[in-house]
Amino acid sequence: MDAPIVKDQVPFTGLAFKLQADATTYAAPDTTDMVGIANLSIKPNDITQQDPRYNGTIHRPGDLIVGTTYDVTYDVPLCGPGGSAPPVAGAFILGRMLRTLGFTENVVSAAIPVAAENLGAGSTVTEAILGTTAAATADLYKGLAVALPGAGSVTAATLSMIAAYDAAKKATLAERFDSALTGKYQIPQQLAYTLSGSDAPPIASVVTWQGNLRMEFQGFAPSAATLTLPTAARDGGGDLPRLSLTYSGELHGYSQESCPALSLATTVPPFKGGKMMIAGKRMGGSSISLDLSPRVGFRPNPNRSSGSESAELVETRRSMGLNLNRTALSYLDILALRTAQSKHPIQALYGYGSGNYIGFMAADARFASPEPQVGGDFYTDQVTAYLDDPSKAVSIVFPYF
Repeated sequence: MDAPIVKDQVPFTGLAFKLQADATTYAAPDTTDMVGIANLSIKPNDITQQDPRYNGTIHRPGDLIVGTTYDVTYDVPLCGPGGSAPPVAGAFILGRMLRTLGFTENVVSAAIPVAAENLGAGSTVTEAILGTTAAATADLYKGLAVALPGAGSVTAATLSMIAAYDAAKKATLAERFDSALTGKYQIPQQLAYTLSGSDAPPIASVVTWQGNLRMEFQGFAPSAATLTLPTAARDGGGDLPRLSLTYSGELHGYSQESCPALSLATTVPPFKGGKMMIAGKRMGGSSISLDLSPRVGFRPNPNRSSGSESAELVETRRSMGLNLNRTALSYLDILALRTAQSKHPIQALYGYGSGNYIGFMAADARFASPEPQVGGDFYTDQVTAYLDDPSKAVSIVFPYF
C-alpha cells in the first residue's frame, strides 16, 4: 500500500522564539512570538557510542545512539520594531535573540533631555560635552545614538553613536565632524542593545514550521552568530542586512501542523543613504560584518534524559570584516593604525526613518593589516578588526525621532 499523501507539503516556513524562565522549562512559543526569517535549516546531531559486544563474527554491531542535539540555522533580515515609540521590554523578538548573545536591552522611553538643550563648553570635532540635564555617570550613555542637530530638530542625518562617556559628561563620538560641535544635543527615544560583560545570557525555546511539520526545541543557546551589512550598490547589491544565527539545543516535541501566516509589519531597509565611519572617517565599501564566534557547552547530568543539561553560551571571540574602497593614506592609513594597535570606533547608521532606523557600533576596534584586493574594476582593501572589551563594546540601536 502506498504511503498516504500529506496535503500540506508546500514549503511554508516559520519560526517562533521565546526566552525561557530557567534552563529546564520549555517556554511554549506561539504565533505572537513569530518573526520573519529566511534560509531555515534543521540539523540533528546524533550522539553515538560503539557497541563493544562480540557476536561471534567479524561483523561488529552498529553504533548505539545515546542522545541527539539539534542545530537550527536561519537568517533574520534586519528591520526595526516600527511604531511611534520603542516597544516594552522583551517584546521585540530580534532583541530576544540579541539577549541570548549576551546583549543587554535598554528601552530609552523618554528622550534625554525631553527637549533638546545646548551643549556644554569645550566640545570638539569628536567630543560632545553634554548639557545640564545629562547625568554625570561614566559609561551611562555609551552605545546609544545621540542627535547633534544644532537648531534642535532631530533627523536621521543628525544621529551619531556614543563610543565613550565619562563622568565629566564628555561623549566621545564614533565620527569626526568638520568643525567643533556647537548648538544643541538630544539622546532620542530608542531601543538599544549593548554587549554585556557580566549578564548571564538567557536561553530560548523555539518552534519551527516546515510545511506541515511543527518541531519544538528547548534549551537553545547560540553557537554561531554573524551580523552582515552589505552595501546596496548598483552592482552586486542583492543582499540585505541580516543577522545569521545557529542555535544548539534539544528537541522538546513535534507534531503535524500547518505553518501559521505571519504579518511582516516593517520593511527591511537596505544599507545605503546613511553613514559608515571607520576610525571616525567616512568610508565607502561593499560590506562590514561582525562575527561573535559564540561557543556553547553542555554540562553532563544523568538526571536528564539527554544525559546533559541545556546548552550554555560559554565564550565569544568578536571580530569584524571590512571590505573597504581604497583611499589615500593621508585620509586614513589603516596600516599605521595596525602598527600602533590603537583602538578606534566603527559606526554604521542607515534606515527608513523613525522606528525603522538602525545604528551599529563597535566602540574599540584594533585593526589587522589591510589585504589589497585587485579583482574587479577598483582597488579595495579587506581588513579584519578585533574587539577586546566585553562591556558595551558592541551596540545595536533602533532610534525614534
